[in-house]
Amino acid sequence: MMAKEKSTFFHRRFNTIYITILIVIFCLGFILGWMFTDDSISKTDILLKNSELDIRSINEKINFVGLFGENACDTSVIDQLGTKLSELGKTLQQLDANKSINSEDYKYLKQKYNINEVLYYTTYKSYVEKCNMTPDIVLFFFNDNQTSKDQGAVLDNLVLNNTRLKVISMDYNYTPSLDYFYQYYNTDTLPSLIINFNTQLNGLSDEQQIKDILNQH
Repeated sequence: MMAKEKSTFFHRRFNTIYITILIVIFCLGFILGWMFTDDSISKTDILLKNSELDIRSINEKINFVGLFGENACDTSVIDQLGTKLSELGKTLQQLDANKSINSEDYKYLKQKYNINEVLYYTTYKSYVEKCNMTPDIVLFFFNDNQTSKDQGAVLDNLVLNNTRLKVISMDYNYTPSLDYFYQYYNTDTLPSLIINFNTQLNGLSDEQQIKDILNQH
């Protein structure tokens, strides 16, 4: 009888120890997972969502000022939108370079970014027409070829020497919902530049070519 009780005691004790070990392992795994989880994606997600809210808010502000503002041609509002888009574009470039985000998530965010670029482009054009402004903008369609990279370097240098110049860089045919936009500026050759909404240059263009067209307006 004593042997049976002793066996039962050890059996119960073994079960208790086994369950305790499982609980400790589970808790340890949870704690270590929490400690070592890379939260850069969640931080990035918050950053990008905040940027989207800012862009939406600025767009609503543009509409409001246009309808109710005393100075409907105040360019500081459209400049805010351009600044936010520039910040968002740099963030996406860093994400792509560091590979710190899921490829599908990145593709989705980049498409949203492209849509916002078209929003900026069309809003800027409405300012030009409504307020009789002199345009100073280049729409830059590119792909992954070396010529597009060379064109990007030319445009970067132009922006350094002309703070008024606005460049909208867009991966051609990247966003399906913008097919109407690509079709309007249809091109078989990349890179392609649309200068001040009207003049289109296909292939690599040097600084002087671009400056000459900008100076015509």
